[in-house]
Amino acid sequence: MRYMKMLSLAAVAAAALMAFVGAGTASAKEGVICSTTTNPCNSKWPVKTTLLFSLKPGTSARLTNAENGEVLDTCTGTETTVHLDLVANPDATGTATFEDTSVLWKTCTFPTTTLAGFAGKLKVERIAGTSNGTVKVDEKGEARVTINTVFFGSCVYGVKAGAHLGIITEGKANESHFTAENAAVEKLEGSNVACPPKANWSATYVLTVPKETTLSVSST
Repeated sequence: MRYMKMLSLAAVAAAALMAFVGAGTASAKEGVICSTTTNPCNSKWPVKTTLLFSLKPGTSARLTNAENGEVLDTCTGTETTVHLDLVANPDATGTATFEDTSVLWKTCTFPTTTLAGFAGKLKVERIAGTSNGTVKVDEKGEARVTINTVFFGSCVYGVKAGAHLGIITEGKANESHFTAENAAVEKLEGSNVACPPKANWSATYVLTVPKETTLSVSST
């Protein structure tokens, strides 16, 4: 029996927003958010800086069955957003940390609600040789999103602590992206008929705030 379609986010995821996702590893697990592409960074973003990522126009966020690739659901529209605050940007060895403050899922097949934040706190590790970063769920975090399938009740999907969510690419507003490509999510609660046990989340979000500052991931 085909699984009931449900929302393409569970993140995030994600992001996811945070897979953000099978990419390279960061050097010594370091990563700071910098306004220049210098390495090491000589112009760090101040803590409490707010970021807003919106779903890339003309694209969709998708949740697919990990077993057979069936598209379970899609979300569309730039009102699907991930709102993050920078809560740590270390001067010594370490990784920048973001905390989500608001995650909105719009124009989706089923009503969707974030239960425990998109991914709680997110760590960003620089990808060696680039100004991009790998995004992971903090060791103490966990994403939980519930999808109301109407006829079969709610499905709850999650991304556990330490999971790889995706990639942030360097750039200014409308250039920098947060991308999840087949990020792995797991069913935490819900019907065996309506909710596949494992799914993959894919979406691309575009940085819209701040508008003038470059987002670059550098080493400390």
